[in-house]
Amino acid sequence: EQNFSRVFPREGRGLRDGPFLVYEELPMPSVAIELGFATNIQNRKKLTDRKTQQAIADAIAKSIREYFSLSGV
Repeated sequence: EQNFSRVFPREGRGLRDGPFLVYEELPMPSVAIELGFATNIQNRKKLTDRKTQQAIADAIAKSIREYFSLSGV
């Protein structure tokens, strides 16, 4: 979460756990990352901006590296 808050500040919707049909048959753990809404004008502008897209990709990569370094995998 901390890596993404620099790119897309959290709007207080919280974390949710639930069944996602897309993930039901996968043989490994999965994560969905929702950063904004395409229907929100400000979010759409950020989501379509190349620099923001790169910042999102960097935040995802950093989070993955941190997860695996902390979990010892």
